[in-house]
Amino acid sequence: MTSAGEPAFRSRPYVCGVLGPADPAASSRLLRDSPGGLRELVHTDRLRLWASGELEQWHRGDEKGYFWAANASGPAPSSWRDAAQDRLAAGVILSPESATLHTCALGMQEIYVRRLGAAVYFSVRIEPLLQLDDALLHPDEQAWASIICLGYPLGEATPFAEVRRMRAATAWEATTGGLERRSFEPCYLEAQAPERFSPSDMAALLTDRMPAAPWLGSVHSTLSGGWDSRLLAGLLARSGQRTRAWTTSPDDGRDHDLELAGPVARALRMRHRTVVPGEQAWLQDVRQAGRRVQYQASMHTWLMPLAHRLHRVRGPLVDGLAGDVLLKSLFVTPEILDSRTPAVLRSRLWDSLSRGRVSLPGMFAPEAAARLEQLSRESFDEVTGHLDGHPAAATLSVLLSRTMRGVAISPMLLFAPECDVHLPFADPRVLMAALRVPAHRKMGGAYYRELLDVAVGPEVGQLPSTNDPRPRQPFGYRRQASPQAVSWMADTIGNDDAVRRMIGPKMRAALANPADERLRSQSGLLAMLQAVTMLAMWRSAYAARVTPDVPLLSATP
Repeated sequence: MTSAGEPAFRSRPYVCGVLGPADPAASSRLLRDSPGGLRELVHTDRLRLWASGELEQWHRGDEKGYFWAANASGPAPSSWRDAAQDRLAAGVILSPESATLHTCALGMQEIYVRRLGAAVYFSVRIEPLLQLDDALLHPDEQAWASIICLGYPLGEATPFAEVRRMRAATAWEATTGGLERRSFEPCYLEAQAPERFSPSDMAALLTDRMPAAPWLGSVHSTLSGGWDSRLLAGLLARSGQRTRAWTTSPDDGRDHDLELAGPVARALRMRHRTVVPGEQAWLQDVRQAGRRVQYQASMHTWLMPLAHRLHRVRGPLVDGLAGDVLLKSLFVTPEILDSRTPAVLRSRLWDSLSRGRVSLPGMFAPEAAARLEQLSRESFDEVTGHLDGHPAAATLSVLLSRTMRGVAISPMLLFAPECDVHLPFADPRVLMAALRVPAHRKMGGAYYRELLDVAVGPEVGQLPSTNDPRPRQPFGYRRQASPQAVSWMADTIGNDDAVRRMIGPKMRAALANPADERLRSQSGLLAMLQAVTMLAMWRSAYAARVTPDVPLLSATP
């Protein structure tokens, strides 16, 4: 990571380019704002492609493809659909008739595009696309509504209206006729009749997805107090590979992860490292974290100390992204499954994901709260509406929204591209198998407990976890709620009159009294304060490039 908070592209390459007729001035600016040392891999009338390292290739007849950042293993693809679906990769394709840029089937790839004139400029980072010309950019009102309400943008949205992130299973194609959007129906949308996919079968499938340790190196695994990391760490330990587990404080005032991970590591006979951040780590890392995640989420700052440490290790890093959604039906309840109509299901899911924080009395100015909720609900309906009628619509809605646009930020933007990240639960074969297990069988954790017993043995699987009921206890110290952190948030919000007018008396009272220890126990209030602070940070960072007009701000008194 550079001092400016930008990532160092070591395990995954930096990639950028132009699809369609490239403007020389815009192309020059794209390269100027990209990392140095890029190699031009393709230079044709329809495609320019630069990368910081070698990209994987495939050939079929007169077609040639490049792909990168694959999140699933497998044979070389023979089409962009194969690369997107079977390898979960982003890439480009060249043929005599066209050039194509594609993302992956789950939309987890960081592929950002900006259309300018007759071309589409693309990059794996947002920043290089912002100064392709001198025109002012505009805030994406719906993106910011969801960043505040849910913690992350949805679908194609980014903080900038002019920059889009490519949606799952889509592509841009350049032909003699110009630019066109392409898409395909991923395999997970093929309606699957629920069936009994046994825990033993699931354990075998996940075992096959485990990476191998390099020569004289280790496989690394994050290890919290939950089940996803325990399952993957246990499978690694049982494989006999040299493995090291890593745990950090979630800064939730409880620190159950620090308490529960140690006994699991000892039972698995794994080497175990615990990273305990300093008291002011959140305040020291929050600005760098904002730049690192491109101001798209405020929930991941607590992971920065662990990310700094993992950037120095050698060997693959296994992360449990999506396990809780696919195997425990996280956020899916019987009430949601029993919804009378798809519209009711989506509304209840949004309520579950947002936790109603934005509409809590006094959290925001009334006009701002109503506008934020309206815009975010509209985005959620638009992004998940194509799942209506699917047997696993609720699970897929959570997966394609919260998991891929919110939670995936930690492995994809904090750990990678420095770390060689592996995501076994996101593998398409695991995904399809998990969708065949009825949601009601997974809710409550019964299926997962059986899976743990089979995969890692009851002596490990039945150790206490964060999924078990625990007695209530007072909140301890939280770095994000320290007087210094809250004072900094107050200053950041206070320096932006428009943002300050959004907030209600509940937030104002918290910011006026940074030393109030009661804030430690108010996670919803902290989440809203941090999201609004992220908006103020972004507006300050791009004040010279972005128009100050934001309708959701100007609507407030």
